Amino acid sequence: MRGFGKIGHRKLFYLTCWSLALSKEDLTSWPAMVDTVHDALAAIQLVLFAILHIALVLGCLALAFLGNSPLIALILGVGGTAGLIAAFVLY
Repeated sequence: MRGFGKIGHRKLFYLTCWSLALSKEDLTSWPAMVDTVHDALAAIQLVLFAILHIALVLGCLALAFLGNSPLIALILGVGGTAGLIAAFVLY
């Protein structure tokens, strides 16, 4: 499979959020639908942050214990966590 063609991944992501908003029956106004889309985006970003942070922590633990370099793992873990937080705050 070669991706999503002309739709693009980001547009497909937003279309998915809009379809989640439209699937709710209690939406009667445009602001309510926009709020639902923003809530869906925030929830998806939170899950993505959690997955990336778990992968970072596991990588740092592997580097510290298996690679026998705990100082580099600590610096990478703290810097990576700060970078993830900054990326998700700015995005």
